[in-house]
Amino acid sequence: MKRLFLSLFFVFAFVGISFAQQEVVNCFNYKKAGDYQKAISYLKKAIEIAERYGNYHGLAQYLLNLGDTYRRTKDFIRTEQKNIEGWVKDKRKK
Repeated sequence: MKRLFLSLFFVFAFVGISFAQQEVVNCFNYKKAGDYQKAISYLKKAIEIAERYGNYHGLAQYLLNLGDTYRRTKDFIRTEQKNIEGWVKDKRKK
């Protein structure tokens, strides 16, 4: 039973990471093209997925990337908010 539980846990964890990975790839493609609003949209989806599957390291990275994307749109208040959230999440994982 314990093995089954662990197996299912890892399957769901990796599924969550792979879904979020596609969102992050899309984000960076739009960010590179200068379409920051679409990049923000994809990062928000990646953040939701990371939270759902407990991927706290990814969550911290996505929040920091979101802060950087807001910085590129000159939205400095949201930049600061997302960077602080990302740093806090990053500290919790250690």
